[in-house]
Amino acid sequence: MKTRFAAALSMLVGAALGGAAIQVLHAQAKPPVYMIAINELSDPDGYAKEYVSPAQKTVKDHGGEYLAAGPGTQIAGNLPHGPVVILR
Repeated sequence: MKTRFAAALSMLVGAALGGAAIQVLHAQAKPPVYMIAINELSDPDGYAKEYVSPAQKTVKDHGGEYLAAGPGTQIAGNLPHGPVVILR
């Protein structure tokens, strides 16, 4: 009787610990968010002088990362023409 009780108790405790560990692991997982921006510009000089530096600083201050930035190459479709930025 003691052996069956010990085995049942150890299985119950193991299941509870496993469930708690899974919850902790799921709570820590934060998948990255990606943003793709195609900026159609009416004032390219103002964009370069007044917008780019503060925007880069804000992204980096909040843990973001620039993956790509530049003029981009349109392959197909009808998209705006302007700088393309990809952030994570």
